[in-house]
Amino acid sequence: MCKYLLPLVFFFTFSSASFAQLPPQDKNYQLVFQDEFDSTFHTIVDVSKWMRNPGYSQQGNVTSYTPPCDSLWDKAYLVKVDTDSTTIRVSNGTCKLLVNKTKYMGQVSNWLPCDTATRRSLKGNRCESPCVPADGHDGICKCLIRDTIPFKYTAGMLYSKKKFRFGYYEIKFRIPPASPSTHGFGPNFWLFGVDTSLKAYYSEIDVFEIGSYYKAKNKYNDYTSNVHFSGKQNTSPPSHIMRNPGFVQAANEWHKAAAWWTPDFIKFYLDDSLYCDYPWQQFNEPPGNLCAMNMLIDINAPSYNFCTNFDSLTQFPYKYEIDYVRVYQLKQK
Repeated sequence: MCKYLLPLVFFFTFSSASFAQLPPQDKNYQLVFQDEFDSTFHTIVDVSKWMRNPGYSQQGNVTSYTPPCDSLWDKAYLVKVDTDSTTIRVSNGTCKLLVNKTKYMGQVSNWLPCDTATRRSLKGNRCESPCVPADGHDGICKCLIRDTIPFKYTAGMLYSKKKFRFGYYEIKFRIPPASPSTHGFGPNFWLFGVDTSLKAYYSEIDVFEIGSYYKAKNKYNDYTSNVHFSGKQNTSPPSHIMRNPGFVQAANEWHKAAAWWTPDFIKFYLDDSLYCDYPWQQFNEPPGNLCAMNMLIDINAPSYNFCTNFDSLTQFPYKYEIDYVRVYQLKQK
């Protein structure tokens, strides 16, 4: 059973597909990407497969939200240096993503509104790129501004160098047991991409997002899967959130999470069991419309998807541990 969260409307669905043969056992599929985080790379990730962030960095270290998420917080800085082991550490066959509370001077890259005559941003910074319409369609001229600012937290991210379109995406992971001490953390495994030539201005599949502790509603390990897609300019992508109410996280407990994406369906699995089948027919958004995407594994810190932030009970460091990441795709005939 899964629940689709839309304003005032709830849909429930069951499927026998949980008993279907999955791609790892299907001879028609082949393994096209894997990282077992073995001893080949003793302390760092395989740089032929992963980057440490998407390349566009944060847009600042302070963000505000409208109610009920109206707090201000310092974004975690994604350390770029490949040899850094304070935010990403590979050992004993697993990769650990870490969030630390520490002072750090980090660089941010922003696209800010600018004045084409002065080539300065409206905040006065000198542009490091031409002042041009940012997305080619909204009419707002922006330019690149780089700045170095203080951060209060550091965090790790894995961002795949390769893009994928369709396939079975699987991760084996474990996280600390949820409690008030994990308030504000949000481990995730997701895909994201943009391809305006396909009129896919925003494509995203969230295999899972977890709110370790949601203080506002006293929820522990709120486990959701999501599909976001926008095929039009100047429109916000609709959010189709699928919640797994049965997820229970014990200490040192390993889980497998997966998403099976084809032109016809997107199915979400937890520990090899189907828990949700994305009902695209109800939203008229065929899975084949989504474009090729990179994989991202990170910890939203604080966990902005769940309107939470760190407080006096939050304990650092927080560790999100990954045993492997695998991608299967249909064999080419």
